[in-house]
Amino acid sequence: MRVLLPLGAFAISAALSAADALDSAREHVHLGQLEELVFDFQGKSFTGDDALAAAQILAEAGKSSLEKSDFVLALQFGQMSMRYSPTSPLALQVAASAARHLQQFGGAEEYADRWVQSSPTEVPPKLLRAEIAAEEGEWERVRVLLTGIAEQGLTADEVTRLRKLRSTARGVLAEQSQQLTVLKSLERQVQAASRAARTRHPPVAEPLPAPSAASPHVVLYGTSWCGVCMRARGWLQKHHIRFEDKDVEKDFAARDELAEKAQTAGMSIRGVPVIDVNGTLMLGFDERQLRELLL
Repeated sequence: MRVLLPLGAFAISAALSAADALDSAREHVHLGQLEELVFDFQGKSFTGDDALAAAQILAEAGKSSLEKSDFVLALQFGQMSMRYSPTSPLALQVAASAARHLQQFGGAEEYADRWVQSSPTEVPPKLLRAEIAAEEGEWERVRVLLTGIAEQGLTADEVTRLRKLRSTARGVLAEQSQQLTVLKSLERQVQAASRAARTRHPPVAEPLPAPSAASPHVVLYGTSWCGVCMRARGWLQKHHIRFEDKDVEKDFAARDELAEKAQTAGMSIRGVPVIDVNGTLMLGFDERQLRELLL
C-alpha cells in the first residue's frame, strides 16, 4: 500500500527545476523529513544523470524508512526509485523487504526475483529470495538459491540468517517424519474413497457474481504508477468485475471524495489502493478479503 499524504499538500507548485528538486530532496533527507520527498518529485521528469541521482536519493530514503520499520513508506520510496532506475539493486532490495514485512508476498517475490536477476553473483538477493520462498514452503527453490552460497563468503548477519533457515528446514523435516505413518494411512483411505465415488462430481467453487445490474458497486482509488493498484485492477478485470478507476493524484474530486468516505468511516488513509465495495472501504489489496466483500 502506498502513502497518501495530506490532501492540501498536492497544491504545492511543480515549477521547480530538476536540479532544484534534487537539492530540495537531499535537504529533506538530511533533515530526516522523508515524507516531503514525495512532493519534491511530484510532477517532475528526470533524465540521464539526474534520473540516476533521483533514484539513488529515493532508494536511500527507502532504506532509512525500512530501518525505522516504516514499511509502507519504504515500499513507496522503493517503487518511486524504480521509476527512474528499474534495475537499481538498492531500490529492489528495499521494495522486496518492505513488501515481505507487509505480507504482500506477490510483490516481495517479484522485487526479489528482479534483484537476483540484476545482481546474479551477489549473496544478499539470493538469501532474501530464499527466506521468502521458505515462508511459502518452496524448499526446492530454497535449495537452488543457496547452492554454493557459503563459498562466496558470508557476513556474520548472513550466517545467522542461513542458520535460521536451516533450523526452519529441520523443523519441517521432523514434522513430516512424524506424520509419515498418518499420511500413508490417509493415502489408502483416499484411494478407497475415490474408487467408491467415481460417479460423483467434484464440488463446484462458489463463483464470483456475474456482471449485471445487481453487481456490487466498486470504486478503486489509486495512482497510475502504484504496483499494488495495478494488481488490484488486473484482478478485478480478470474476474469481470465492473469498477470505477479513480486516480487520486490527477483527480482532485476523487481525492476529496475518498477523504470524505474515510472520515465517515472513521478511518485513516495513508496509502493506495483503497477499494470501496458497496460503501465498505478496504485498504490495500487482499484477494481473499475483496472476494468476501464481493460475494
